[in-house]
Amino acid sequence: RGRYNKGEEIANALADQLRAEGIDAAVKIQDWKPYYAKLGRRELAPLYEMGWANSSFDADGTLGNLFTTTSRISAVGTPKLDKLIEDARFELDPAKRSEKYSMILHIIQDQAPWIFLFQYQDLYAMDKDIQWKVRADELLYVDEMRVVK
Repeated sequence: RGRYNKGEEIANALADQLRAEGIDAAVKIQDWKPYYAKLGRRELAPLYEMGWANSSFDADGTLGNLFTTTSRISAVGTPKLDKLIEDARFELDPAKRSEKYSMILHIIQDQAPWIFLFQYQDLYAMDKDIQWKVRADELLYVDEMRVVK
């Protein structure tokens, strides 16, 4: 609750679709702080809602955090995938690195550990007296904002 735009509605719609396919699905809405604590303890499985932004713009920022057995917030991963992600992380040749990430993404697609739903669009509210430019990395630095009157 309070973290994702329309998060409760999305969870209920997905549960309805799963129930229509004969899967016993119940929605448990939680506030973000205890939800995030449970995520870090891997207590949200078998199915939970998760959004992810990658401010580094590097594949490792997503894959290393969400698809390895060693990450504290990952509920999926295999030793084989861990090794592939680690190898790609330290590959210096851009073409070889891209090839490795492509192979990793195909494995993840074949395993289907998640139900990939959509890409959120960022929403910002602005005041005419605040000068600020939206960043592509979704980070908010207050020192980049200016009050103009």
